[in-house]
Order: sequence, then C-alpha cells, then structure tokens
Amino acid sequence: MHLTNSEENFWPWHWTHEGKDLNTMDEHIEAFKTFNPYTDQTYNPTLYLMCNSDGHLKKRAITDKIICNTEEPDISEKISVRDYKVYAVEKFDKQMEKLLNKHKKVAIGLSGGIDSTMVLAWLYKNKADFDTFVVKGDSWRGYMNDVMESRTVEMPKTLGVRNHVFNFNETSYNTHSLLKHYMVAEQFEFPCISYATQPPSSMRYSGGEMPFDGHLIAPIGVDDFFLHRVTSWIRFVPKPLLETMKRFQQPIEMIANYGYKVGVFSPGWGERIEQDSEKQMMHRWDDDLWVQMYGGFLSSPATSQDWWNKWHAIDESSCNQEQLKDMMSAGWLKSTVANWIGGQKGDSVAYMSKSVSCAENYYQPDESNKEYILSQCKKILAGYKESGQTRKQIYWKGTIDVLNAWGKISPEAVYGIHQLNWLEINRK
Repeated sequence: MHLTNSEENFWPWHWTHEGKDLNTMDEHIEAFKTFNPYTDQTYNPTLYLMCNSDGHLKKRAITDKIICNTEEPDISEKISVRDYKVYAVEKFDKQMEKLLNKHKKVAIGLSGGIDSTMVLAWLYKNKADFDTFVVKGDSWRGYMNDVMESRTVEMPKTLGVRNHVFNFNETSYNTHSLLKHYMVAEQFEFPCISYATQPPSSMRYSGGEMPFDGHLIAPIGVDDFFLHRVTSWIRFVPKPLLETMKRFQQPIEMIANYGYKVGVFSPGWGERIEQDSEKQMMHRWDDDLWVQMYGGFLSSPATSQDWWNKWHAIDESSCNQEQLKDMMSAGWLKSTVANWIGGQKGDSVAYMSKSVSCAENYYQPDESNKEYILSQCKKILAGYKESGQTRKQIYWKGTIDVLNAWGKISPEAVYGIHQLNWLEINRK
C-alpha cells in the first residue's frame, strides 16, 4: 500500500474487504468495525493485522472477509550479493537524506543493534541536527537488554551526541500504566500489535513531554534489507546443510554466532521459502510503523518499493561462504559504521553494536493489572464459549491458569486483549 509515495512511505501490504480494495486508513478502520470477533471463524486477536510474515501466505485471510495481500516484488533483474550490498548502503544513504531534508531536526532511539547504529553513524557523518535516546523499563525486556541498554548509552557518549535516558520505572507513567492504557484501547486510532507496547511507539504515552524534539526515525524493516535477519541469510545456506541442522536440532548459533549475537534467545530454524511459492519470504515489519506514518509521528528509511524489489531479486547462487558469514556477523555493516564515523571512535561504536532479542521477557503485572487482566481473560473466554470456538477457549483458559500460577502473561495475550477491547468499543 503506497501511502503517498512509493519511495518515501511504501507499505508492502494492502487489504481487501469483501473483494474491494481498502485504499485509505479510514476505509481500513471502517472495515474492521464490521465483524464480530467471537463468531468470525478466521480472526485471531493475537496475530498481526497490518502485515504478513515469513511463511505466511501472500494472500492471508485475517477475518472471514478481510484479506491481507503482500506486494509482489519485481524480480525481473537479478542482482548479486556483492552488488546488493553496495546498493543497500547507497539506498540507505538516499533514504536518510530525504528524511533529513524533510524534517531537519530528528531523533533516533538506540537499541545497540546494527540498524539503529547505522542511523546514528549516518547522522553523525552528515553533521545532522539530532538527538538520541535510550529507553529502559520496557515490559518485555529482561537481563540481557538491561546490559545492552547500559552499554548503548556509551555510543552517543563516545561521539559527544546529545542523549536522553528515558526510564519507565522512574516516571509516574510506568510500564504498568502504559500496558493498562494499551489494553483498555479507548484512545487508539486502530488496533495493532506493537503499537504503544515497545519503544519508540510507547514514548507517545509516557504521560509527559518528550525529552527531545525532532521527528522520530526508527529503522523498522531495514534488518532484512541489511541481510542480518535469519529470514535473509537462510536463503543462502546450502539446502543439505540446512536440512542437517534441522534434523539434528542444532541451534542457529551453531553456524551463525560470529560476535554480533548476544545471549541465547533465538527463534528456531524457519523454512527456506522459494520465490515462486505462494508464501512470503521476508519477516514482517512492526505494524505500528504503518499507523505512526499515518499520524506523522515516525518514519523509517526502509519504506521504499525499489529496495523491497532489490532484496527479493538477489541471486542466491551468487553468495559464497565468506559472504554468508559476513551477513551473519553484520560485518559489512560494522565496517560501514566504522568508516562513516572514522578513527578510533568509529571502531569503538562499531564494536559496541550487538544484537539481543527485544522481547526476551514475559510481563509480570502488578496486582492491579493482574486483576484487570484476569477479568478481561474471563470475559474473552465467556465470549468464545458462547460462540463455541473450542481452540480459542483453550488458549484463554491456559492464559488464565498461567497468570494465576506464575503471575506472567505473554505479549500475544496482551495484544489480544487490546484488539478485542478496541473492537468492542468501536464495532458497529
């Protein structure tokens, strides 16, 4: 779906409702007001609505009458891995230049990963007017993220860049208040999964003024474009090796940990998806980006149709073993960061960049939120009992049991409460 410009805010998914295209945000919202989530046989409130993910059908039914369609890429002109790396850096440069020309003053949230580090290095190299911020106290983050957040603070410090540390545990609007506000869903334009549950989107609901000014840039979606996600480099793993790793249940780190990945929190091996299949190859983009672009709050350099096409058009036979290892370690990106910043500072910042799962923890609510969540789960369970949907009854009964026994809840269950409450409030 092209919001206004296919090279500035391109969104690779669009929707149809009863066979008709949904061309605007308002049309999309109105379509979602028309169905009953408890009787609809397709709808799953714990899944993403705004995008498909790797392994999903390119045309995925998200309700009985609403289809999420993946944009078919133009792969008529193949590109080698070597040439693609050159293209990707040049394309990122052009995308960032457009964003800076449009917004002048910008801000970037640093996670310590290579994507936000690339944005930091580019802004530093181009002497932009920008601030950085590091967020602590996110509901889903745990020990490893706490380590990385402390380490990440050193990046802007090394460069002499204005940085702000925002800690939800030290504000009146803490992580429990944020998630309660999200689950109640009264003040949201549209129900979506990661909207207001993780930084930087959660910053909108901090209960006070932002600690910085400037337009937010978040590199959502560039992880695949920069080839360091499993969904990217699994395409280049020789098939016999991939099958061996799966058959003997060897972890991804067996072949992939070259100094960039921190900790042991990894997804399992996915499937290797071919271009001519009916399934989507690329990992989803966080769906809050679509809503945030609509509201003018946030932008990403990834929103380019040409870049989408080029990623899909990579000639998989052009990748040798050394190039594959370089993808896994984000080596070429770290070299780019070091070169852009220059000198010892560049080497230091590049070395600091590490990957750690952004959702390594389950939410442990305070007593007030626990009581609220239990009431919501019981309400949802009753709705599915009335409609006779057995599998969904089992899911929500299990969620209640886990919360009672261990005092924790998954991100997916919180997302489901949010979506179902939004539909209850807004459904016609």
